[in-house]
Amino acid sequence: MGTGAAAPRTPSEDPHPVGFFLKIARNLSINHLKSRRHHTPLALLPESAHPVAQGERASELEERILTSLEHLSFEHREVLILNIYCGYRMEEIAVMLGKSPEAIWKRASRARTELRRMVTR
Repeated sequence: MGTGAAAPRTPSEDPHPVGFFLKIARNLSINHLKSRRHHTPLALLPESAHPVAQGERASELEERILTSLEHLSFEHREVLILNIYCGYRMEEIAVMLGKSPEAIWKRASRARTELRRMVTR
């Protein structure tokens, strides 16, 4: 037996094909963002790109949350957005990210704690 890397899995070999494809999409998106070598702050995105529904005026608290979100680490921001704004359960996010559900719960807890600290200061 060699010590080389395992062969990539295909959708038919993966017990969670949706998670497999979401993981591919996530990785491609991350690669694209890295290739741009910068990110666009949420404040510079058009209003339609913000997680607040179109036509609604965000409250002051929502504005502080959105501003604070961009200061979270990518890993923390990713879990919160997938859960809160996209509606994925932690178990689904774990499959997407190839992590254990416990690791995702811990990451989300730390992200919420950090976001709460930033919003309330």
